[in-house]
Amino acid sequence: MIESLQSLERIRIPYRLIVVEERKHRWAKAINEGLDKVEKGPALIIEDDISIPSDVKITESLLQEHDTIWSGLLLVGANMVGHGGAIISSDSNIHLIHGQYSELISQYPRTVDLLSGSFIYVPEAAWQISRPKTLPGLGWEDIAWQLELKKEGFKCRVLPLKIFHFCQMAQAIAPDAQQQIQANFGLIQKIMKDK
Repeated sequence: MIESLQSLERIRIPYRLIVVEERKHRWAKAINEGLDKVEKGPALIIEDDISIPSDVKITESLLQEHDTIWSGLLLVGANMVGHGGAIISSDSNIHLIHGQYSELISQYPRTVDLLSGSFIYVPEAAWQISRPKTLPGLGWEDIAWQLELKKEGFKCRVLPLKIFHFCQMAQAIAPDAQQQIQANFGLIQKIMKDK
């Protein structure tokens, strides 16, 4: 977590910080508690296992669209993108964009259907319209929130920024994590079909 906080000096845009410590709270609950403290302005949601490399500078020139939620390329190794956004197919399946950084970087910036909730910048207009809701199982709360915001006209974009994600996921704290995650995925598929 110290590395995550130290790397925030590379962000040169206005934001209110919300750090998610998943071992203490569910994602949606932690975000809502943070947004209650923010009161106004854009929010940067960052999990405690994220680090921004020293050569990355996040400036206002990157954020030209105020109806857009954005993230960077989440790397899970030196050159491996674990999450470069996701696309929803016509049959409501979610296709995660991942692979070698050197092979993917030319495709960014890129508009996608979904982002990882591990590192997202959310404009005030978005979180004033809608807040994340706690789902009964585990995971997918960030996706459900983004689907709601997309119905309100917001877009999701991934910028060509390297962000390291050390992946200390909530699965480590729940013995039946896979079942809970699968239950919430069923809810997400229903939301996508109802859109």
